[in-house]
Amino acid sequence: MTMIIQHEESGSSLRLRSPQWLLRLTELAFRLHASWRQRQNRRVLESLPMDTLKDIGWPVNDTIRR
Repeated sequence: MTMIIQHEESGSSLRLRSPQWLLRLTELAFRLHASWRQRQNRRVLESLPMDTLKDIGWPVNDTIRR
């Protein structure tokens, strides 16, 4: 019986590094999306009238905390 084994450096090394690489890329994408959503939410809150912000309990900026 004859067995033929092919060793490919580029393919095997790419397969070994791929999961970490993909995990870091996915984590970065999730962080960017969360940051974008946070900025969008902040913009929406800042666009609300001051009376509405007071009604929902948003802290008033004109008071100085000591």
